[in-house]
Amino acid sequence: MIINTHTKESMVRDICSYFNISSVELAFLLEEAGAAASKEYYFDGGIFNTIINDFINAHTPATLIDNVLFFHLARRLNASQDDFTCENLVDLLTTKNTLSVFLKNHGVEFRFNNGHIELYHRGELVSLENTYELKVTYLRTRFGYNKWREDYCVNGFMLKDR
Repeated sequence: MIINTHTKESMVRDICSYFNISSVELAFLLEEAGAAASKEYYFDGGIFNTIINDFINAHTPATLIDNVLFFHLARRLNASQDDFTCENLVDLLTTKNTLSVFLKNHGVEFRFNNGHIELYHRGELVSLENTYELKVTYLRTRFGYNKWREDYCVNGFMLKDR
């Protein structure tokens, strides 16, 4: 079984087929989970995930999903149209590939040093010491500065057209 994510329509079709439900039932599930998770001033992702996970656990068929199409950020570059590798963040940023070459050509480089990724702009190390800045704390986590909380996972797009 493959989940085709080229379009929203193909993804909905394949998800509904996998769970043997209609698109109306899927829409109702997502609306119900969204409404339950919506609080006055925030969205409670934990509640949303619990409802979705409960549904998945109650409706999982015996057939396994073999593939889910995934479109990596680097695939957005014309030079990588035919490259179907999927690298984690460390490898994507610190090794020579289409994305790292593109970034380097625009003055941005990354190096893996002392157990974390360092960011350089036009040859100068960008400090990530201002931990009171929200974007800095996010980058510190993604770049491995926070011991035991490193996040080098692959990020990309489920929908090709998005």
